[in-house]
Amino acid sequence: MPTPTTVSICNPETDHGKHVFEIYGYSEYRIMCDGEYIRSGAFSVGGFDWAIRFYPDGWCNYGNIWCSPICLELLSNNSKLQASCELSLVDQTTGLPLVKKIGLTRFDSCSDRDNLARWHYIFSTKSEFDKSPYLQDDHLTIQCTVNVRKPRVSATEFLNRVEAPLSNITQQLGKLLDT
Repeated sequence: MPTPTTVSICNPETDHGKHVFEIYGYSEYRIMCDGEYIRSGAFSVGGFDWAIRFYPDGWCNYGNIWCSPICLELLSNNSKLQASCELSLVDQTTGLPLVKKIGLTRFDSCSDRDNLARWHYIFSTKSEFDKSPYLQDDHLTIQCTVNVRKPRVSATEFLNRVEAPLSNITQQLGKLLDT
């Protein structure tokens, strides 16, 4: 008799979402200290809450190079997951984004270090950024596309069912009639 065997199947499922963060009055935020950031409103993708962080005065300064990060932040408590994202500065003259794709990243909301995906855009100086097409009329637009990967597991089903042996009822009926 064959052994009953069950099967379940796991396929990755990806949820997608996009958030646009508009910052008006950028010059007012330039006086923030290094490491201080502006956080977007929370948005949900894949059942998790997210926000965009923008550091207007930079986070790091490497000699003559000024850089300021844009970050995707996981806000949901007690969450561990995998996600990828695209963080973009939008050219205010063309409407086209300067895209930075960040590959599959492990997010852990219980860790201050693992709850962020970072992109550092780099300009020679702050004034170079101020003159860039990404900042026009004291306005900056950041776009973020998030792709959350989740496992999807099917219900368990029988791969092979135990089948009853072929019936020999006709032979048994024949024997019964002969007696």
